[in-house]
Amino acid sequence: MVGYLGPEMLNRLSALVIVVSVLFICGINPPLIASNGGVRNASRFDEKEFTSKLMAMLQDLNQSGVSPQRAGKRINVEFLYFKSCPAYKQALKNLREALKGINLEADIILTVVNSEEEAVRIGFQGSPSIRINGKDIDGQNEGYSYSCRLYNIDGKTTVTPSKEFIESRLRQLLR
Repeated sequence: MVGYLGPEMLNRLSALVIVVSVLFICGINPPLIASNGGVRNASRFDEKEFTSKLMAMLQDLNQSGVSPQRAGKRINVEFLYFKSCPAYKQALKNLREALKGINLEADIILTVVNSEEEAVRIGFQGSPSIRINGKDIDGQNEGYSYSCRLYNIDGKTTVTPSKEFIESRLRQLLR
């Protein structure tokens, strides 16, 4: 017979699954509950070891520059360009490398902008443009530009955002 698990029981079960998962990730074998209700194969819980391993995991996340709440989550990335843009291929390559470099998973939505009317409608900022969760990577969210885009990176003007620039902006936008 299958029983009904109410919301409270599901919340408790979810919390237990999370705790056991963290214990396994930290290399600590959680106790197993025998069918008669007793505990078997229980290793002694070492709070210092657990805390140390958990802190190391959090430090690794912090070094990636992405908040722990965002780590492992998928983000929305839009890459907007026009086909005659000389910089879009390198910019797309840099975007993919930046996402990989800070361990973010994303489906990149490629949008080819074919007309000035379309540029107005979607708020296109020039080719190439990158939006993260709907926000322009360089903070240009007003108006439109149906032209080649210029980026000012470290005092230098360029048509291609570098991998490092994209990584830095991703970190800022995802904190």
